[in-house]
Amino acid sequence: MDKIRLQHYRCLDDTGYLSVKPITVLVGANSSGKSSFLKYFALLKQSVSSFVQGVFLWNGPLVDFRDFDNTVSSGQKTIEVEFTINSLPIVSSFRFSKKKIDNVNIHLILGKLDDNEHEDFLKEMSITYDDNRIKLYFHSNRKADIDVNGIKSNDLNDTLIWGLTNSLFPKFMFKSKNHGGDEEHSYNAYKEIQETIKNYIDDEDQINRFVFLGNRLRNFFDKESMEKTLKRQSKDKIDNESIQKIYNMAMYFNINVLLDSLNLYMLSFAKKMTYVKPLRAIVERYYRYNNYAVDSIDADGSNIPMFLNSLSDNALNDFNKHWLLPIFGFTIKLKPSGNGHVEMIVIEKGKVERNLIDVGFGFTQVLPILTIIWKSIMVDCVNSDESEDFCKTHFVAIEQPELHLHPRFQGMFVDMLDRVVRICHKEKKDVRIIIETHSETIVNRIGTKIVDESSYLKPTDVNVLLFNGKNEGLDKYIESTSYDDEGYLVNWPFGFFSDYVDRD
Repeated sequence: MDKIRLQHYRCLDDTGYLSVKPITVLVGANSSGKSSFLKYFALLKQSVSSFVQGVFLWNGPLVDFRDFDNTVSSGQKTIEVEFTINSLPIVSSFRFSKKKIDNVNIHLILGKLDDNEHEDFLKEMSITYDDNRIKLYFHSNRKADIDVNGIKSNDLNDTLIWGLTNSLFPKFMFKSKNHGGDEEHSYNAYKEIQETIKNYIDDEDQINRFVFLGNRLRNFFDKESMEKTLKRQSKDKIDNESIQKIYNMAMYFNINVLLDSLNLYMLSFAKKMTYVKPLRAIVERYYRYNNYAVDSIDADGSNIPMFLNSLSDNALNDFNKHWLLPIFGFTIKLKPSGNGHVEMIVIEKGKVERNLIDVGFGFTQVLPILTIIWKSIMVDCVNSDESEDFCKTHFVAIEQPELHLHPRFQGMFVDMLDRVVRICHKEKKDVRIIIETHSETIVNRIGTKIVDESSYLKPTDVNVLLFNGKNEGLDKYIESTSYDDEGYLVNWPFGFFSDYVDRD
């Protein structure tokens, strides 16, 4: 997701379009909405791949918003979510294809299924890309309507039923009034495509070729490619109006292909997103060994020991030698302690090896963050085939990384972010880290790294979102700001981190 907009969501009436860059920092006073914004990503992760009655799983393992009524802004009846997808792969029958569409904008409107029920549902969905405008309307009686560039289901005599999936968006079944049965594609749209093509056929052989072409058109989402094919097959007899009609009908026919593609993208997006809670798990002196394969890290870092224990010797050595040691000056090893238990041992240069529980709370709080970010870059990006994946972006959303960290460790945390950007640029990996913080040290350190010629961070890599900006004398409730080449924040309120309190 390159841009996101939330409306009538908790205390946020309208965020406007917010860009998510490699490093996105959320700052603002308490109760200004920054935590609610960050938790949207946790809400999305726990909802996608869960078969829920509505759109979102409001009460789950990562975040508890209770229900729709407790999440929608006071006095409002709908929640609106809007985001852009930079590149969306198109699939057919859940097989990956080389076709992609770029800059896809998704707009969702959520409401109550019934005023007297707790259940919510997706009321409207808009999909736009290039010059295409697709509107999907979902009704509480499970019926639906479609409008694809002016091609409407009612005009084609199609009756649609929508059903839930194990991802975010519903799918349709077509009940044609002229053709019996339930189908994933519109028979009436297909007949319209065929009838339009036949207007430009001269002989029987060409009819057969166009019939074959008509079947191929079901998978076309690229108007330019379709236009070239149609003109070649018709020997330039077909006019632009007919081309546009066929193109619109083909997209209408393939609406479930588009929804499948979006659903698979969201499943991939959620799998690659990690949410880190502000209070990490309490460290234990001994951990009981288990043989589970650990491919993800819990939001509170409680399974960090078993994740590290499951790494190969080479991977753990890389984690220590190229990640922990050069930035934070310590390494971790897992030490068997008998009776099926292991210890997490911290090794600092010039100091005696100690159990993690004996080295201070700061180590225990920063280790899950360091491990999660390392895993996102050095494990997930490597193990997944990025050339054939629906979503290439890895998101890490972190609540208050500075909690229980000395300012020196907070500065080291920013040094690690600089390293992340360096690796991602060099190896063309797309990792976005969203940080909700109250730390002046982190904000200032980012500016210091930007002006430091030995670092890699550039102003274009960072977006700082100031929540409740109007109370700070700025124009908008959420003000997007950035650093200049000298490392100073642009359009930043004077005295933002001051300890002065106006008691009047």
